[in-house]
Amino acid sequence: MRLRGIKSKKLRRICESDSAGIAPSHLIRLSDLLLALRTATSVREIPESMKLHPLDNFKRRHLPPEKVVWAMKVTAQWRLTFRIDNLTIEDLDYVQYH
Repeated sequence: MRLRGIKSKKLRRICESDSAGIAPSHLIRLSDLLLALRTATSVREIPESMKLHPLDNFKRRHLPPEKVVWAMKVTAQWRLTFRIDNLTIEDLDYVQYH
């Protein structure tokens, strides 16, 4: 899948091969998650170990698939969030979840 619309400045740095401002413990996991997203051709191809799940408040609304916000666990408190529309990952963000 293609990446479009990266919200987080820190994530943009990772995509540009600059890890400044990212905790080393997060960097490896983020790199693995981004690789899984780039190489997958659908949500179903993302391995369970990546902890992909729709955010609850979006899951309950019965929204069309392109409006669902997905999350992937980086650490206990941090998530990678995004939407998928026509095999394009949009609004990619790195957020503190709790």
